[in-house]
Amino acid sequence: MKYRSMNEIFASILSSVTENDGLGFTKIMYNCYLSYGQVTRFLQFANENDFLVYDNNTELFKITDKGLQFLELYGKMDNLHKERQTSVIGSVIILILYA
Repeated sequence: MKYRSMNEIFASILSSVTENDGLGFTKIMYNCYLSYGQVTRFLQFANENDFLVYDNNTELFKITDKGLQFLELYGKMDNLHKERQTSVIGSVIILILYA
């Protein structure tokens, strides 16, 4: 299994919460394949920095505007990274074919 960066894990949590219009602690843990300790640390960070908010009435974590902005920027960065990898791989293939 590929190791995930902190940003990948954080984006995974925010995406999961967004797709489900709010999630509880355990659902986040299972959806994102994280341990109890990992989820605790990430949710504490997300809550303290206003990426997620905990709704006491529904007992669900909900994404904030700041969290949505992070996801949008993360998606753009991820696409740029994938494009860069594709262009590098394409260049290597061309070099191999015509060398």
